[in-house]
Amino acid sequence: LMRSVRYKFAHDKIQQAAYSLLPEDVRCAVHQQIGQQLLRDTPESEREQRIFDIVNPLNESFGILGGTTDRLDLADLNLAAGLRAKASAAYDTAYNYLAFGIRLLEEDCWESRYELALALHTEAAEAAYLTARFEEMERLVEFVLERAGPVLDKVRSYEIKIQGYIAQARKDEAINTALPILRL
Repeated sequence: LMRSVRYKFAHDKIQQAAYSLLPEDVRCAVHQQIGQQLLRDTPESEREQRIFDIVNPLNESFGILGGTTDRLDLADLNLAAGLRAKASAAYDTAYNYLAFGIRLLEEDCWESRYELALALHTEAAEAAYLTARFEEMERLVEFVLERAGPVLDKVRSYEIKIQGYIAQARKDEAINTALPILRL
């Protein structure tokens, strides 16, 4: 007879000590297995509610990700986690997920996965603005403005830049940014 055996650590510190003894590659593999299992077992209708549970272990396993597809799937999941965190006013957390998603993108992402690249960069720019990371906000906005195609894809980035200037009491720069986009 096979019985299911379950173990539980008596204290969180014991669990943390045991975890710290695992080699990095083993930890990454365990995180990837957990994340993949959660992703497979979570119905699509519940995925948004459990997005953090799914994304966190997958992000921890980043070091052993396979091909581009895995990276882009994880970038998509980080976008979803970032949007969920932003909707909950957890702007620092949102920024971290979105920035991680950007790091997963390939160099040609603006050609191969335009919508994903645009969404990650735009949302990260807004999260940067909301967390007073104004230099990062400006860098991300300029990055979007250089690469985005149609003017309508750039409007939100201009709006974020204008809001950032207003938040910094740089009203003249906000107006000087708004006028050219209004003409377009």
